[in-house]
Amino acid sequence: MSSELSGIDVLVTRPVHQAEAFCLLVELAGGQAIRFPVIEIKPIALDAAAEYGLQKSADYLIFISANAVRLGVDEMRRVAPERLEQSRVIAIGKATAHGLQSVGIVPDLVPPSPYNSESLLGLPEMQKISGQRFTIIKGKGGRTYLMEQLRARGGIVHEVDIYVRIKPQQSNAALSKLTESQRAVVSVTSVKGLHYLFEMASVEQAEWLKQHAYFLVPGERVAEATRDLHIRHAPIIAENATDQVMFAALLKLI
Repeated sequence: MSSELSGIDVLVTRPVHQAEAFCLLVELAGGQAIRFPVIEIKPIALDAAAEYGLQKSADYLIFISANAVRLGVDEMRRVAPERLEQSRVIAIGKATAHGLQSVGIVPDLVPPSPYNSESLLGLPEMQKISGQRFTIIKGKGGRTYLMEQLRARGGIVHEVDIYVRIKPQQSNAALSKLTESQRAVVSVTSVKGLHYLFEMASVEQAEWLKQHAYFLVPGERVAEATRDLHIRHAPIIAENATDQVMFAALLKLI
């Protein structure tokens, strides 16, 4: 075990099933990982319209996240297994691609870092798409930018919501523990997670976070959201939300 993060407490806000790898990196580097999930992933029971959406012919299936893979592939295999064979499969990011590979699906396209809608839209394959059909498998309430841009380029786009992100009901004792820290970092991987964090904090805890904590975030969108909250310290910005890249950005704080 190294001591690079000795004396640093890191609040890890990822959902429970996605947090442990990053927590382990922090702990192996001598830091203290404080687990405080601010998002819970709940599957959506598909109605007839959603099942029809999965069954529709598509040139491309786009899995928008690792959670879309975890919850969506089984549904695809249940209601439309032929789609996984007949459509080209796109993984929006590295973790999503790994999730597909773990269930026996090799994605045809994976955009480069920072693994988001913008990097996918920059691929050569996404430039001349008029008349091509896309099914986006995603979480409810996510960004609409990808859908809008594909349609603007002439694509025929259908979205299927496979899960919903909710704010967990839990004690905020972990936040109280963080406020005792001499050097605190908050790792947040989405704008929604950032907002949920402050909704779950007490007034006093929220003010402490704004004044004392450093925020570790993936990319400029989440960084800008921290600035909108008037957080005192400039955000630590990682290129993307993968564990290794977030951890590497964290080490730059030292």
